[in-house]
Amino acid sequence: VSQSRYLDLGFRQCLSKPFTEISLHNVLLDAMMAHPVEQIFHEIQDQAFYQLSYLEGISNGKREFINKMLKLFVDNTPALIEELETAFKYRDIDSLKKNLHKIKPALSNLVMTECKNLHAAMDNKLQNGGVIDKEFDDYLLKFNALVKLTIEDIKKTHLKDS
Repeated sequence: VSQSRYLDLGFRQCLSKPFTEISLHNVLLDAMMAHPVEQIFHEIQDQAFYQLSYLEGISNGKREFINKMLKLFVDNTPALIEELETAFKYRDIDSLKKNLHKIKPALSNLVMTECKNLHAAMDNKLQNGGVIDKEFDDYLLKFNALVKLTIEDIKKTHLKDS
């Protein structure tokens, strides 16, 4: 299969087999430099990614319930993020819509305001003609980075003994 086929499908790069360690390293480095997660982290480091206020309110502050909900988020969300990334890679608008819908309650449960805003922007683009462009890519990248940072923070801060 030719590289141009993958590039036409929206892939940014394609690495043919057999490849060398150096060529793999260069492709990965280029991909990371295109959207460095570190840059996203610096943009948001002063913000709270999430809050427990909603979970505390509905549980009357019961730590066991809150930890159970946090564990569900940590255990289930990475698969949803992976499905979003795959759907984006293949420009599968129906799967993007479905997976955005699946993750929406978690954003509310953890009062993830910035993620909710990015979610709304992506959903709006999909509902209004299914536009998957550079702006959508940026929204999804930041959304995924925020979710991943939230997962790591929850593990470190709230589930370290689990």
